Amino acid sequence: LFLATEDGKVRKMIRFPGTDKTCLIEEIKIVANGHPRPVKNMKISNSKGAIYISTEGEILKVPVERCSRFTSSIACINAQDPYCGWDTLIQACTPPPNGHVHSNYWEQDFRHCPVLDSPIDGGWSAWSEWSVCRQVGT
Repeated sequence: LFLATEDGKVRKMIRFPGTDKTCLIEEIKIVANGHPRPVKNMKISNSKGAIYISTEGEILKVPVERCSRFTSSIACINAQDPYCGWDTLIQACTPPPNGHVHSNYWEQDFRHCPVLDSPIDGGWSAWSEWSVCRQVGT
């Protein structure tokens, strides 16, 4: 379930089967030039695996799954994202292989709401020493 807000956020929610319990899975901030953009309209395309978001003067395409941002099995499983699971063959957080959520080597667990304040490894390298930037030309 995707919900748009007037203050420029798209929230990915999940409802646990057989209950009324819902959880926030992810919140995506729609910003341009550092300013929030109110969402005017939103449409999901299952065939494209994306949501299309319209703001004042823009149309954005955002993938429904962003599994690659989880770089460990713990982070992937704890995210509780219905579009993601841990592939034990390639040791990566992926969408279900060939769309089959019951693959023997793909793990997913929906028992509790995710911990949203856990750090996510952005894949950045270590800081290097500062150096002078030499720009030539215009």
